[in-house]
Amino acid sequence: MQFHRVVKIFWITALFCAVVSICAVSFFLIIQPQAPPITFPDGKKFGFSIFDDTDGAKLERIKPVYEYLHTLGIKTTKSVWALPQNVSTGFKDSGDTLENPEYVTYLQWLQQNGFEIAYHSARAVSSTRIQQEKALNLYFEKLGAYPSIHVNHSNNRDNLYWGGDRLNNFILKAFYNLQMPENKGRFLGHVPGTEYFWGDIAEKRVTYVRNFVFNEINTYKINPSMPYHDPTRPYVKYWFSSAAGSGVQSFNALISSDNLDQLEREGGVCIVYTHFAYHFVDAGGQLNSVTRERLKDLASRNGYFVPVSKMLDFLRTRKKSDGKIPWTEQAYLQIRWIFEKIFHIGD
Repeated sequence: MQFHRVVKIFWITALFCAVVSICAVSFFLIIQPQAPPITFPDGKKFGFSIFDDTDGAKLERIKPVYEYLHTLGIKTTKSVWALPQNVSTGFKDSGDTLENPEYVTYLQWLQQNGFEIAYHSARAVSSTRIQQEKALNLYFEKLGAYPSIHVNHSNNRDNLYWGGDRLNNFILKAFYNLQMPENKGRFLGHVPGTEYFWGDIAEKRVTYVRNFVFNEINTYKINPSMPYHDPTRPYVKYWFSSAAGSGVQSFNALISSDNLDQLEREGGVCIVYTHFAYHFVDAGGQLNSVTRERLKDLASRNGYFVPVSKMLDFLRTRKKSDGKIPWTEQAYLQIRWIFEKIFHIGD
């Protein structure tokens, strides 16, 4: 009896995966969004920015990257944690926070030189509403304004609309929960009445929140409505998507010469999501040689190189609509994201 039950579950799962795959391919072919041409400022041919996740970020791990970006004239966005995790069971390598004066001084230098500082939640582990308020006030005190951008961190319970709550279709949501049952009902940042609720604070303080990450250099081609508002997720003003470049190897692959040729040819926009603390700099303080050469190639092209919120502000000025995303484009984003997760494509 147990054997037959296992076989039945296997075939149901296989059938479900087949249906999801067919649906994904159908959406890729039928409703892939149409991305209108963009006229960039000053005759630039394409847009490019980088969001650097602060996981593991210590000065010795990130300074060589930012010094090189500064030399090249590529201005990007670096996220921070305001508070230390203060728990032994938390994130193993949280890096520096706004409670480190030397780190704050360097962040202020980055700001003064055209880089942007974003928010990666209060700290590396789950934070209550009170901790979020403390973190945002500290951010304001040290950096002079509230953050324009927030990005959820990993499995923090305070994450906004995370896990299965990123999905509309009940089949996709059920499949996600089947694959990651530990995340079902875990994320409560947008749920009033819970200790982790801070959605109303985020709505007041933050303009942009990152959602899906894809294995495609032209983020705009996949999500031409970005930044977009989703009325069913009201605590986020605007969402945006990004391109997968989590670590040094995937980052280097993403900005290969062929991919940059494609981005330039298509006149698109790339917003890379990466972690500069993840092995971009070796023990001797040297930037990865492949990264160095590919960033040099990037800088030699006629690109619009600005921090992420400035790129999103620019895209918003082009919109004639109310900023809402068409349901077909939203369905495409969600199905493609699930499809890439099933087959482990990208980050």
